[in-house]
Amino acid sequence: MLTSIRNVIFKTKNFFKSKFLTVTVRIRNCFRTFLFKHMNTIRASPSKMK
Repeated sequence: MLTSIRNVIFKTKNFFKSKFLTVTVRIRNCFRTFLFKHMNTIRASPSKMK
């Protein structure tokens, strides 16, 4: 009985860990692309920044 509960907990933990990882990676990628575009716009128009 205890082993099955432990197994379920382990599986859910792994599942959430993988979900969290994918979400963080996706957010990081979005942030990186956003920053990249932002930097490009800043570089393209330095007069607007002043």
